[in-house]
Amino acid sequence: MSVYEPDVVRKLLSALEPKNSQKKFEASWNSTVKKCVESWTGHAIACMTNPRPRCQYEWEAEVVEYINYISDKTCTRSTKALARPCLDSKVPILGPRFLPPSYLHAQKQNQSEPAINPEILYLKALCAIHPFYYPELAKCLRCNGTDNVQWDGWTGTGPCNVHGLMVDEAAIGMQLHCENCKNDTNLKGYCFTTTNPDFWGSWPHWSIPGDIPVFFHRCVVTQDLFNLLVEMHPSSTAGSLAENIQRNPNPLWLFSDPYDVNNYNDRPISNTMVSEVFQDFVSATRESESEEYLHTLSGVSISFDNTFRAATKATVTS
Repeated sequence: MSVYEPDVVRKLLSALEPKNSQKKFEASWNSTVKKCVESWTGHAIACMTNPRPRCQYEWEAEVVEYINYISDKTCTRSTKALARPCLDSKVPILGPRFLPPSYLHAQKQNQSEPAINPEILYLKALCAIHPFYYPELAKCLRCNGTDNVQWDGWTGTGPCNVHGLMVDEAAIGMQLHCENCKNDTNLKGYCFTTTNPDFWGSWPHWSIPGDIPVFFHRCVVTQDLFNLLVEMHPSSTAGSLAENIQRNPNPLWLFSDPYDVNNYNDRPISNTMVSEVFQDFVSATRESESEEYLHTLSGVSISFDNTFRAATKATVTS
């Protein structure tokens, strides 16, 4: 698992580009992420399915763009290529399970105390089922062929929700096309997604890679939750298991206004208070110290000015 910080990764990858192309690189990146978010949110609103916070979509779109980047850099363009493309050693290899940044990251990356953004706690981990991490998935589930199969982009509906043991997560997959099945009129279907239960129908549960959830027609569960259900259900009922797994955290109460005198009451010090503190400090320490120091000095007075009685001035030389 890897903590994915969008701003850090984007700046790091941009720095690897030529200086005259860095702004263009970031603009293209941000534009692609924005289009991806709009596409996912538009589909969710139209179909009224898989509702999730917009901040979750935005973070997931950043992850998808990062995977597109590293996948494109390592993709073989021609079968006649003598060397396999590889990533620059400065490019971090993250995934396939991505964790959102926590408040700790913001705290350690700012000199001042950062603002507490509760949206950070809304973000869920994301598992990316992509051939960059799982090249063994490039196999047709109908004809079992591997020659004429090709990946054709991410799922258009965006990530799906995954039930977890402690917290829920999300998963996103790719579309796989099989040309053999497409040309065979006796077979129905030639396009499959790696987040569809039909794709995993021929896979025994024990053979599914450890980071990939287990997909069913009604839900998706992490392998930790799947193993628990398989082990515990023979000696328990489904209702009792669901009740024990159900998470009932203490409710979060609305935090009061920082300046509410009846609650948090975090009023900052005023400018008059600052002046009073400093004047008291000067009166208590600096005035007496200055007087004692002046008494140790000696000199000859060459002029004396009584123009202002309130501020008698003298010039003293030693």
